Amino acid sequence: MTTYLTRTLCPRLGIAPDFEVVELPVHGLRSEVLLVRTRSTPAFVLRFIRKPAEGEQLLAQLRFAQAKGLPTPKLMSEDLSRTHVKEHGFGVIVEELIEGEHRLPAEATAQNRRALAAAMARFHNVESTKWGAPDKLRGSDFFTASIQAKIDNRISSVAKHDPEFEKSAKTRITEFVKSMRKTWDGGPPFGLTHDKINTGNVTFTPDNEARFLDLATMRFGATGKDLAAALYYFAPGEDEEAELKQAYFDALPERHADHFARFEPLYRAWHHLSRWASKSRAYSKRAKRDGDDSPAASRSSMNRERDAMWGWIERGQ
Repeated sequence: MTTYLTRTLCPRLGIAPDFEVVELPVHGLRSEVLLVRTRSTPAFVLRFIRKPAEGEQLLAQLRFAQAKGLPTPKLMSEDLSRTHVKEHGFGVIVEELIEGEHRLPAEATAQNRRALAAAMARFHNVESTKWGAPDKLRGSDFFTASIQAKIDNRISSVAKHDPEFEKSAKTRITEFVKSMRKTWDGGPPFGLTHDKINTGNVTFTPDNEARFLDLATMRFGATGKDLAAALYYFAPGEDEEAELKQAYFDALPERHADHFARFEPLYRAWHHLSRWASKSRAYSKRAKRDGDDSPAASRSSMNRERDAMWGWIERGQ
């Protein structure tokens, strides 16, 4: 990695080889990520892409977002060619580092929520009559092929990893989703969604603009999923939720507010089901490692997500 930075990337970017890697690699599904600071130029984010096809998709996402003028990291350099991958063992995407701060739910201010609402609205106002990644749009039944399929996947994950999961729960969740499907009219045109909003993927700049990080999941789809996640992570109370919703819907056509009002229980239940699935995977992994010493707090956090999901399902029935 050091050799690549010194001999290849620094000359390409026109910077002196005075870099310092200030974060260890973070292993993700698509890449390994390094934050690199230099003493003479702004810092940047370096993604080592192990699978060129996935790198090409991420690159297409970044270019699409930039062409639309969306608040995302700027692309500085890339090399996903077969020659480069063969020589170095990886492809490379270099993005600017957006200097800013992440906020925990209790730390988010009213100003932060307005900034986040504005950033989401800018994304969601980019619309399509088809769904999917910008370079792989589909016209097939969205609810069944996307929403239903993803919820089924989350149910399977919980059933596999949570020893207290009951088969009757699957039936109850499935029946709820089917009831939502019966009244689904397609809603607004598909908006461009981040699809993975959380406290780590949103940063607030010194000018209090909200910027989205990690666009690997960006796609045209149901904007309500983004809003449900934003409400969970950045609006810890009813007043804060109302504040974020108003700022968000004020920046969008009225049809968005109407659609979310009808299907909020679906989006919110789906969000908590996803968190239940994530926490159950972590719990299962710890249980295998530690046996009976798995912390009770892990079980408690799983139960909170499960109970929150049931609460929204009850509200939607």
